Amino acid sequence: MDLPEIEDFPTTELRVYERGIGVSVKKLSDTASRKLYMAHVHGMGIRLPPCQSLNYGGI
Repeated sequence: MDLPEIEDFPTTELRVYERGIGVSVKKLSDTASRKLYMAHVHGMGIRLPPCQSLNYGGI
């Protein structure tokens, strides 16, 4: 299974203003970016069909 690299994930977060008129753009911190990637990769692993063996990150 070929998972995306962390460099392929977004580095910005978009939020709609409370009034709903416009969008704010905020740069994600390194920690927030890593958490987003971790949640995605682990979520993909859970959704896979059962198999005999699974290799995460070449380990």
